[in-house]
Amino acid sequence: MRVVKNTSMQKDVMSFGMKSILFLQIDLEGHSLWFRNAQSKPAAVDARAQFAESLKKMLWKKHSFRRLYWLGDGGMFFCDVAGLSDFDCAIDVADTVFQIFSDWKAKEEGRAILQLRVSIHYSSPVYTHKEYGYWTSDDLNVFSKYEREIALPGTIAITDKVRPHLLSENIQTRFPKDTEREVFFGRSSVTDALIRYVYYDASLQPPTYPSTYSLFSFLNGLSMEVGLVSNKLVGPASAIRLVFGEAILLYGVGSPSESLRVYLKRCDLPSSYKLTPKELNEVNKKANVIKEEFQKRGLEDKQKVSPERIVFPLSDFPCFTIEYHPEFWSIARAFQKLLEENQSDKSMWSRLAKNAADTQISGMKYPGILCMHILIHTAPTGTGERFVLLCQRNKRGPEGFFHEGKWSCSIEEQVNIGETIERCVRRGISEELLGPQVSEHLEVKVVAAFIERVLLNLTLLAVVDIPMSYEDIVERWMRDAIDKNEHRQLVALPLREDLVVKCLKSGKLDSNARGACLVSDKKTFNSTMKWELHPTSPLRLATALWFKSLGGE
Repeated sequence: MRVVKNTSMQKDVMSFGMKSILFLQIDLEGHSLWFRNAQSKPAAVDARAQFAESLKKMLWKKHSFRRLYWLGDGGMFFCDVAGLSDFDCAIDVADTVFQIFSDWKAKEEGRAILQLRVSIHYSSPVYTHKEYGYWTSDDLNVFSKYEREIALPGTIAITDKVRPHLLSENIQTRFPKDTEREVFFGRSSVTDALIRYVYYDASLQPPTYPSTYSLFSFLNGLSMEVGLVSNKLVGPASAIRLVFGEAILLYGVGSPSESLRVYLKRCDLPSSYKLTPKELNEVNKKANVIKEEFQKRGLEDKQKVSPERIVFPLSDFPCFTIEYHPEFWSIARAFQKLLEENQSDKSMWSRLAKNAADTQISGMKYPGILCMHILIHTAPTGTGERFVLLCQRNKRGPEGFFHEGKWSCSIEEQVNIGETIERCVRRGISEELLGPQVSEHLEVKVVAAFIERVLLNLTLLAVVDIPMSYEDIVERWMRDAIDKNEHRQLVALPLREDLVVKCLKSGKLDSNARGACLVSDKKTFNSTMKWELHPTSPLRLATALWFKSLGGE
């Protein structure tokens, strides 16, 4: 029997190779806004091409790093590690990248909003081909997919495949142990994750918040300045981008002009809760107390949107889907009250908090209420000064009332079944502040998604500019708001950096801020004894400062 060899298949197999590769990934943060603001779009395209070509030329000249690909605002370079005694060359190349970027950025004033992210990873084996588009390996796929979660603007990130064994001792000191960030990318379990830890170059200081661009970058710099302590008890770290006080941030927009699009998808078969029989019994007991008070007050125990998971987009487009099931308010609030009470021993809270931020893979296996925390800007005064609205929550509310007497920046609302995110925000402003006539036409910008630390609750941060003076808002609140009793009083705080920073440091509306506020009811204001901020007011105040610093409208 004659055997015919498939020579074409043999050639295809032989065209692939197996190599050990160092990858260096580069991304321009703020690229979209820079391009939108460019007076000449062709000139911006040409400038971007010049930057990419400079990198290609210098990285090959420096340590024989070739360009694997370049797509728009970033790309990947690589080096075959055969013959290398260590990986110091990758750090040297990264330093060169920053120098090229700095020189290129300085050539035009409009490039000041740009920041650079650089990350380095080692992969073996990589299946290579003379056509770079055919390269593949699990490591390469994961490193490329999670670039935004690995890299930070203004510094160099290296994975645990590069440190600690493959850098010289001198270079290793630039990536100290205390910069370690725990991540688990690429596999379902901790032990076999392809990337477990990321380290950052301590010798490169990320830019401080006045000059940064994205919301995350701004908040990161500001949190370091005011000394907010990061709480590491909520996890997993791979799902968390930043901790800002009581807010565990999962997502933030790249510029004040962006708005996160959120789609709500109802689940036909909701997942079961990961609560013990004893915990479920306690939740039901507390829920019955809440229901009884509702009945006495003639109120309805409505169903709310209880998030199950977030489905993030595959692209950088700011959108995601929240899968949810309906849950009665009494059940969700009873569970949250149990969490608040559990802060002393933290047994239940700690068990659930370990994966509370893993909203995509594991999902949220407990009752919740999707909330909107709404930051409201008032119309600028005649001098052009910008203000944010502060509302003191009433001192006494029904059973389960949130944060009695604390100062919110500005209001909170819960998402009802069947309404969009934007509709929820407008309804909240209508019911608690303005009435429907103005609220229906307000623009809503969703800028962040986060977990409230104590409640482990998924919350979205929205920003709304109300084209009315503070005095007009107070007048409508007194005249038209259905739920005006949600608040004890309204004041307006000037968006001055010194005032906001002092409030963030103290966690209160301090004496300097109080003295600068616009106040309509001076009698109530002067008799106030409680000045503590709502747990997420620091995040909202900082976001307001970010908008002002970047000229957001």
